[in-house]
Amino acid sequence: MTIEPLDMTVNSADFSEVTTARSPGLHLSQILSDLNEVRGSRYPETDPHTRQLYFATGFIWEQLIRRVVRETAIKAARGALVRPGEFILDGIAMSPDAIDTEDWAIEEYKSTYSSSERGIENGRFWHWIVQIKCYCWATGARTARLRVWFVNGDCHGSGPQAKAWTFHFTDRDVEEAFRMVRNHARAKGWL
Repeated sequence: MTIEPLDMTVNSADFSEVTTARSPGLHLSQILSDLNEVRGSRYPETDPHTRQLYFATGFIWEQLIRRVVRETAIKAARGALVRPGEFILDGIAMSPDAIDTEDWAIEEYKSTYSSSERGIENGRFWHWIVQIKCYCWATGARTARLRVWFVNGDCHGSGPQAKAWTFHFTDRDVEEAFRMVRNHARAKGWL
């Protein structure tokens, strides 16, 4: 028997349900990434191949959640869960994963290798919550659901975990988050 290794390249775009190209210009993710660095929290540097695998994992989770998780699958089948695509507010491009048109709630899906042990209020997930608040500000929603696939679970032998939360924001919550993001982008000269 002989075994020959194959070169396997993964392009995360092959797993994305987004059918349009990302518009040029400033995106919310760029601002939040920079704010995370300012806060002293950033993702470790990875090579381009590993980065593609991480992105692919996230896209696969988005597809899985809409197809398998009963609540979202039923709403998607009825057309009540829609992918809004990209939109721009004050020069900042955003693209929420979905909007539930029955209760006008943002649906956001994440996949992470971070531990679930300390809860969603942990600062490690701060940028996700700010991102969701910005989506709410831009769409007029004040409710959001976050569904997370913790690949490593609690990192103490739990195995993978899927967890979800509903957030209820005030007008002030979402306005302050967007104002902070916009002001940071202006201070950096991006707007």
